[in-house]
Amino acid sequence: MHAWRFVATLAALVSLGCAAFRQPTAPPTSPWPPAAAASKKSIRVSLAANVAIADSAPVDAPPAMVSRWRTWTEATYRDSALFSAVVAEDMPSDVRSEIRVVDSGDFRRWMAIVCGVTLFLFPAKATDHFTLHTEFKNAKGEVLATIEKSESVDSWIGLFLIVVTPFRWPGREVGDLVTELNRATLAEAHAQGIF
Repeated sequence: MHAWRFVATLAALVSLGCAAFRQPTAPPTSPWPPAAAASKKSIRVSLAANVAIADSAPVDAPPAMVSRWRTWTEATYRDSALFSAVVAEDMPSDVRSEIRVVDSGDFRRWMAIVCGVTLFLFPAKATDHFTLHTEFKNAKGEVLATIEKSESVDSWIGLFLIVVTPFRWPGREVGDLVTELNRATLAEAHAQGIF
């Protein structure tokens, strides 16, 4: 009699999945990478992040999350081919990029309750609103430009979403979002002649 409960629980856990869907506010940055200037400058990238859930006050994002976002950001800056070097935070550079990522999440309480009561048969949804606030400064610390970009991701969890999960894994969707926000920021700064 207990064996069927074990099998049912195992089947439910195996078929439990989650999927994320971006809500782009602008088309992808094109062309990418933009045409670089003849003489390139070095850039130093620093990144900090806050997370706020529902109506709570923002708190510092977990170090692992900040590390992932920093990795995606630095890769985007390198891929842009706009700079002679992308250097560590403690190194001197021609331009500084100071980035603050704010992840404001909200969810529908009623969906979460119904999802739990129905043992994930009815899916639940949460939305993360990402804002990338970037200040570009010269070597003296004077602000050259301030650019802000935003986009959201809807995340769903429920039974039978397992078939969608490999194609819409939340981590990959957030990585794509952070990359695109940085691309759009770099393209706008480049168009303004910052580098």
